[in-house]
This record gives sequence, C-alpha cells and structure tokens, in this order.
Amino acid sequence: MTHRRSSVMVKERQHDYLYDPVYTLSGIRDHERAMRKSVTQLGRLEKLFNFNNLFSEISLYKPFTWQLSPKDPVPDHVNREFNAQDVCDDLMKRMIRGHESFGDPKNVIRRERAKFFNHYRAHSGKFPANDMVQVDMAIETLGHGRLITTEPIGMQGPNFVSRAIQTVYRDSEAQTDPYTPPYVVNVGETPEVLTLATLGYGRGLPAGLHDVEMIERARERRKIENSLEPYSEIAYDPKRVERRRKILQDLELREWHFREQEVEALQEVRMKVLVQLLRKREEHEQEAASRRLDRMWEERCAAKEAQCKKIQHQFVTAIRKLMRKRLAERHVLREKGRDVICEYSDPSSRAFAPLTRLGVFPDRASEANVVKSFYLNTYEDGALNPKIRARRKPRFLEKIERAPPRPATPSITPPKDESVLERELAAVILQQLIRGRAIQTQMYEGKEKHKELIEELRSTHALLEDEIAEKRRQKHLILSTQNQHAELLHRDNEMDNILGQFECGSLADMLDFLSKELDRLIEERRIHALVLLAERHRRMREAEESGNRQREERRRREQDEVFKQLVKVHQDTVDGYLASVAGVAIDTTADTIAQREVDELARQVDIIACDMEVNRDAKRSELIAADLVHNFLIPEVNRRSYQAALEKCQRPLLLAAHREIWGPAHSAAEIEPLPKNEESFRLDVSTMTSDHADVTLSKPSFTEHTGPNEVVDAHNTIDGD
Repeated sequence: MTHRRSSVMVKERQHDYLYDPVYTLSGIRDHERAMRKSVTQLGRLEKLFNFNNLFSEISLYKPFTWQLSPKDPVPDHVNREFNAQDVCDDLMKRMIRGHESFGDPKNVIRRERAKFFNHYRAHSGKFPANDMVQVDMAIETLGHGRLITTEPIGMQGPNFVSRAIQTVYRDSEAQTDPYTPPYVVNVGETPEVLTLATLGYGRGLPAGLHDVEMIERARERRKIENSLEPYSEIAYDPKRVERRRKILQDLELREWHFREQEVEALQEVRMKVLVQLLRKREEHEQEAASRRLDRMWEERCAAKEAQCKKIQHQFVTAIRKLMRKRLAERHVLREKGRDVICEYSDPSSRAFAPLTRLGVFPDRASEANVVKSFYLNTYEDGALNPKIRARRKPRFLEKIERAPPRPATPSITPPKDESVLERELAAVILQQLIRGRAIQTQMYEGKEKHKELIEELRSTHALLEDEIAEKRRQKHLILSTQNQHAELLHRDNEMDNILGQFECGSLADMLDFLSKELDRLIEERRIHALVLLAERHRRMREAEESGNRQREERRRREQDEVFKQLVKVHQDTVDGYLASVAGVAIDTTADTIAQREVDELARQVDIIACDMEVNRDAKRSELIAADLVHNFLIPEVNRRSYQAALEKCQRPLLLAAHREIWGPAHSAAEIEPLPKNEESFRLDVSTMTSDHADVTLSKPSFTEHTGPNEVVDAHNTIDGD
C-alpha cells in the first residue's frame, strides 16, 4: 500500500526576511515580528530529559521538559537589523525632488509633532532639492543615521531650540515640582526670598501656619541682629560688648526653648502614634484570638456532632441487630414449641390469665384470700409496729439564753411612829387587795382564753372508751404529722446550710481570683511602663549609634571615592593610550583589506564584462533590449498609470476629508481675530495641511511589491523617519 504525500503550501519561508532580495517589509515592526516568529517556531524545540524521572508517569515529576535550541541556524556574519533605505529609497528621492519643505518640523502639529524633529540635534539648513548628486548623498546620509543638510558641520545652529505648543492642562497636572526660573543676585543685595532656599515643594511649600511662624521668627531675629552695633565699633567698650552678648544669649535661649517645645511636641505625636499602633496591634491580636477560638469551637462542635452521629448510627445499628436476633429467636422458639420462661415473664400470658373457654375460672373462691383481723385495727398492734419515731438529736448546738438576774430583796427599816406604821399597814392591805384583784382578773382572762381547751378536756373525760381510743389515735396522728414536719424543716435547714457552704466557697474563690487578677493587672501595667521606658532609652541609643554609624560610613565612602578617583585617573590614561593604539592598528588593517578586496572585485568585474562583450552578437543584443523593455519600461508605465488613477480617485475624498476637518477651524479663526504670533502659526498650519495632502497622495507609489496594509505601515514609517 502506497501512501500519498500531501503537499502543504506556505506563505513564506523561515528566513525570507534576511535572504530573499525581493521580500519587502513595511517597517521595523514587521521586521521584528518576522524575526520573533522565526526564532519561536516549533522546529527549534528540543527535549531536555531528566534521568531521575525518566520512567515516571506522574504529571508532577515529568521525565522531560521542552526548551528552545541554543543553536542559531543563522550565521553570525548575517546582518539582522532593519534597513529603512531598502524600503523607502525611491520614495524619499521623489519626495525630496518634489517638495523642498518636506520634513520641516515647523509644519507639523498635534501628537505626530515629536516624530519630525529632535531636541538634542537641531539644524537650520534646508534639504537639497532638484539636484541628483545631492539627493543621492542625502539618501546615503539618511541610511547612515545622520541628518540631511547642505551646510557643513561647522555651520550648524544652536544645540537647543525652544518650541511653543498649546496645551489644555495646568502646570500642577503636567509636572511634579513648580517651575523655578533662574535668577541673578546683584552685588550687595540679600533678598529675603533666598532665606527660603532650603524649602521646597512638599517640604514647607506651600507654607502652612507653622512655616509662617518660623518665617516670622527668622525675620524678628534678623531684625534684632541688624539693630545691633557692629562688634568692631564697640570692641573697646566692655559695657556695650556685655549688652550685645546678653542680647545674643537671650536670642539663643529663646531658640533653644522653642526647639525644646518642638521636640516635646514631636515626642507627644510619636507617643500618640505609638499608642495607636499598640492599640491596633492589641485589637488585631484580640480579633485573631477570637477568630482562632471561634474556629476551634466550630471544629470541636463539628467533631462532637460527628461523634454523636457516629454513636447514634452505631446505636441504631446495634438495636436493629438485637431486634433481628430477637425476632429470629422467637421464630425459632415458636417452631420448637412452648416457651415457659417467656410465658411467666409476660403478665398477660396464659400462665397468669388463662382463657375461660379452656375450662379455667381464675376468680372462683377469691374471697378466701381476704384477711379479716380486728387485731390490726387496735392500739396494741401499733405498739408492736410503732410508726412514731423518736425525735432526733439536733446536729448543731443551740444557744440557751441566760435568765435575767432578779433584783435584790429590799430591806425595810421599822418606823418609829405609830401613825406611820398604820399608814404602811393600810398600804400593804391595799396592795394585797389590788394584787388579788389583778390575779383574779388574770385568771378570768386565762379562762376565757383557754375556754375551748377546758371544754375539750371536759368533753374528753366524759367520752366513752372507743371515743377515747379514737382521740388517742388522732393525737398520735397529729404528733406524727408534727414530727414529719419538723423532720422536713430540719432537712430543709441542712440543705440550706450545704448550699450556703457551696455558695460561700464559690464566692470566696471568685473574690480570690478577682483580687489576683487585679494584682496581676497592676503588675502588668508597671512592667509595661518599665518596658516603654526601656524602649525609649533603647531608641535613643539606637539613634545615637545610627548617627555615629552614618558618619563613619559617609567618611568611609568619601575615602573610597577619593581612592577610586585616584585609581581612575591612571586607569583612564592607560585605557586611552591602549584605545588609540588599537584604533590606529584597526584603521590601518581595515584600509589595507578594503583596498585589496576592491582591487580583486574590480578585476573580476572587468574580466566578466570583457567576456560578455566578446561573446555578444546581434541576436543577444536584441534579446537584452526586449528584456529591458519588458521588465523595466512596461512595468514603469503600468505603475505610473495606476498611480495616476489612484491619485485621481483619492483626490476628491482627501479634499472632502480636509474640508470637514479644517473647515470649522478656519471659519472660527476668520470670525475671531488672532494675535500676530498666532496668525503666523495658523499660516504654518494651513501650509502644512496642503503639503501633507500632496505628500499623502504621492505616497502609495510602491504598491507594486506590497499590499494595501503594508503601504499604510510604510507611510507611517516614512513619516517617523
């Protein structure tokens, strides 16, 4: 079986942009694109094997990697740079012959203006025109990267030319620092503005309140210093010298006081900033700690829920297994026969509740099981089975109040007079009567108060034996209820005591913890204050050390620079001498080789021309003439006709476009008169517009070898050149 080879048509070869003489590019961009495309082709990729992972199939450990081959298929002697002279040689000749002012940067405005002149190399000469020799020299000069001018090098104008341009932006938007014009200080003058030379935009300017105060203080100081008498005049007067010294000392003290205030203000600001930074750091740490705790809490909760779900699942699984096992055993027992254990473990089984239809009557003779004993309802039975318990001994001691002491027995001295004795006896009798009446009244009040109890006692003694027993039972019941109530109260008191102990313990622990936390907080604040003082002292020492280190480094850099400059002088001298010797040798060798190659080339050309002249006949001459007509004359005629037709088609469109673009501007300029300098600028614009239109019509002259897109790129390239 034969395979058919498929032919692939390519637009261009890999290195046509270097070797093909008829391959034409529109500009340097296409040249760079073609060069980059030829370098990054897939054919230049090669595998770089990694022997450690040679048999690996894991994507992370690849057995090889792709890289571009370091071998360059193009030799080193082949020039890879873009030569604009090959593209626009004929076009530049035609433009320079037709327009003397072509390339004048004065006739270009807007965003393309910067492409038509150079700030660093300005020239005032005109381009040559209508001179074939000068045109060829100009093209060669342009190809070598030099300016086209007919004037000698020594006749060039100034190195810098100022150009005016209009803009819609303000100075504050177009530049960072405001423009400061140059100035000249006359001899004997000291302008006050020069005292602000240390200030700059963003470093004191525009001036604020603090800067204004500093300026006013400097003015006051200069005013006081100017008011002082010169030291040369008062050198021989000690009093005036002392007064001058005192004034200057007061000024210095004021300056130092002001500087101390500024330093204190700066320290306060720094301390506030430091406090804010510390507070922010603490807030960030607290937020991080809270986020970490929340994350840990969520993780623990998730783990707990997962564990609970797992346990629940295991529980359900175990229950299901047990149920299945139990059902299976029941099924086996049913198949075997009666299960006595299950029957007796179930109260509803036939062992406890047999069916009547089977001839069993479980309620027959049930009254025989009822116990009838009057002995259970008597008091003697309660003596055998006491239900009243003795009162428990109290757990805690009770304080017994001491009885108040009775007053001492009064002593009575017998009276001496009988009348006094009679009055005393009468008083005693009266007291006895009153005391008896009071006791009688108390007895009546007690009787009325305990009347119900007296009646109850009377009724109790009058009751029968059964009623007395009933009363006793009620008495015992009441006493037992009282005992139970007392026991419950005692239990409640014990529970309250236990809870009080726990509460007191928790309160004591809490108060102990709070007191320790307060002590720890006070100690922490004290340590923090000490840390701040130590940090401040450390920063001051670091500042001093950094200042010393900077001074040492600056001194070391100065010494190194001095040494480098000294060494550089000798090295530059040696390099200059070697460069001059090498240059002379290279120039001599190059001239010799070039002369030899030119002689050899001339000799070969002469030999070839002689051979062709000897072998040429009439038929060959006619063939050469026909070839010239067919290859040069006819294509030139076709090209010119195509160019004329294209210009004829584009002329109305271009005029209409220019009319639409520049018509409103010209009408507005005619309505509003301009100053003299702007009138000259508008004339230049109008001249440029017409010239630019003519140049645009004459540009697509080399479309014979390129397409319409390449023509546009060539147009832009010529404008940039």
